[in-house]
Amino acid sequence: MTRPRTLFSTSRQQVADDVAAVDAALDQIQASEPSDGKLALPVERLSDLSRAAATRLKARWPELPRDLRLDVVRSMLTDSETQVERSYARAMLVAFDDPDSEVRLVALDGLWELDTAAFLESLLGRVSSEDNAALRASEVEALSRFALQMELGKLDQHLSGRLRTQLLASLADPVPEVRGRALEAAGYLASDSEVTAAIDAAFRSGEPAARVSALRAMGRQADARWVEAIGQDLASDEPEMRYEAAKAAGENGDPRLAPALIDLTDDDDLEVQLAAVTSLGQIGGGLAINALRRVAQNAAAAVAEAAQEALDGAYVTAGDMRAPQ
Repeated sequence: MTRPRTLFSTSRQQVADDVAAVDAALDQIQASEPSDGKLALPVERLSDLSRAAATRLKARWPELPRDLRLDVVRSMLTDSETQVERSYARAMLVAFDDPDSEVRLVALDGLWELDTAAFLESLLGRVSSEDNAALRASEVEALSRFALQMELGKLDQHLSGRLRTQLLASLADPVPEVRGRALEAAGYLASDSEVTAAIDAAFRSGEPAARVSALRAMGRQADARWVEAIGQDLASDEPEMRYEAAKAAGENGDPRLAPALIDLTDDDDLEVQLAAVTSLGQIGGGLAINALRRVAQNAAAAVAEAAQEALDGAYVTAGDMRAPQ
């Protein structure tokens, strides 16, 4: 007599199937051979893993040699950029626990969209003890999305306190790159006096990299207090500073910055021009829209196209100022 299938037995069969699929994928990966000098890995079978499949991957992950693990993570990252319907989050989380810092660094790149509380807990538990400076900087940079959640009131009080404590601690990191990423992440905390003081200090430090990070943080603050500082670097002799200031002006959104941005639409540096037109679209208003119309009609192709895209956004923001038909 055949027993009827129950929900439990169906679920158990699904788990078995998921585990078998991971085993088959790993066996195939281990057996892969280079083609035309490149190793083509069937990593798509590691996308959209169930919890059971992720657990199996974690158990078997150490079987792969270090270089193969790195190739797998790089292949997943590349595939996710072209096949957006696939999610490698659970597989990347497995790789993020790898003993090799380079594997972890690539895995972190693949987790750029993950914004769960569990992932924040993981990051907070790693940053202070991470020896690899490049990875530590990337981990701090990943905290940015959670700082924004905190500023929007979407993060619980306990995690918010831990996040703020870590960001302030990272501002004193011995590695400049880590300090810079921490300042940029903390920039979202617009009402925090310690953060605004740190931004001001970095801007006045005389260190170009620190000044760049300060400009990025100023943009994220969207606070009128930074209009003068941003405007100062819109007129900088250094293209990099003008570029960063132009981006910050758009994020800041203050219309007083529009005239200086309009001047930059004719800058000698193409990247500065593109940043200026994009930021004019973000700021919007009649002055910005009229300037973008002129640029869209008269500038070189790349800048004109960017100006038209910025115009489209500005029309939507303006509401009552509709694009010509």
